[in-house]
Amino acid sequence: MPKLALGTVQFGLAYGLSRPDAPVSLAKIREILRTAWEAEVDMLDTAPVYGDAEKRIGASRPAAAQFSVVSKVARFAVDEISAADIAQFQSCVRRSLEQLGTDRLYALLVHSPDDLLKPGASDLVRALVDLKSAGLTERIGVSVYDRDMLDAVAGILPYDLVQLPLNVLDQRLARDGTIRSLAARGIEVHVRSVFLQGVLLLWPDALPPRLAGAREQVLKFWRVADEAGLSPPAAALSYVVHQEGVSRIVIGVDDVASLTENLEAMRVATSRPMPAALNDLGLDDLDVVDPRRWVD
Repeated sequence: MPKLALGTVQFGLAYGLSRPDAPVSLAKIREILRTAWEAEVDMLDTAPVYGDAEKRIGASRPAAAQFSVVSKVARFAVDEISAADIAQFQSCVRRSLEQLGTDRLYALLVHSPDDLLKPGASDLVRALVDLKSAGLTERIGVSVYDRDMLDAVAGILPYDLVQLPLNVLDQRLARDGTIRSLAARGIEVHVRSVFLQGVLLLWPDALPPRLAGAREQVLKFWRVADEAGLSPPAAALSYVVHQEGVSRIVIGVDDVASLTENLEAMRVATSRPMPAALNDLGLDDLDVVDPRRWVD
């Protein structure tokens, strides 16, 4: 069964469907990290673009907590990657390590896979491989939204970890065999968006107008969960934990109460069979399943 990893975007940014007014406070971050470590959640997922999340993690991490950390390469806002851009990237990695208070990462992912298709990308790939060879990261990889982008970069970056979206509404990469294929090749798969940024945890009538296309399917999801005697978080996790090839499930939380709720949901999801009806809830509507398309 896959294990949880703690997503940390909320530690540095006001993030999520509900759009809170501010990031999680330092006091809450300390409590979340302590509780997570005590519950044997041993991995954090972060990025330099998550505001000052890395710095706040370093300042708040309990002394005894030896989290493995996945971080990411900030997007290159240029048409062609230059030597100066590579030097800036290398400096950013060193700064991430310093702020996190660690001497190595578990994995370093290319956050914007389009960067790997730009002129000069070969220098970025070489820099990533060198960081791995130097022991500054155990794995290198890429964060993608779909199979097309994964295929586009497959011959460019020798990745050994892929992060991708998966949930009961967005079943594309499970249905087409992508996840199983990656795992069969020894590539570690981390999945994100298991609650679709909170969509699956909202009663359908509470969905914003821009997600009206999800209402019927979310209502079906809640009915399936209720019939199976599962909470919505447990039902959402049940679909993901029973997909062959998934190694880690990245979830973000705002406080210890939500962390505790998700830990219990994970316990239930891993201890019971998956309701078969969850397999029938996938949508092909990208305006629903791809948050980049959500328009206020």
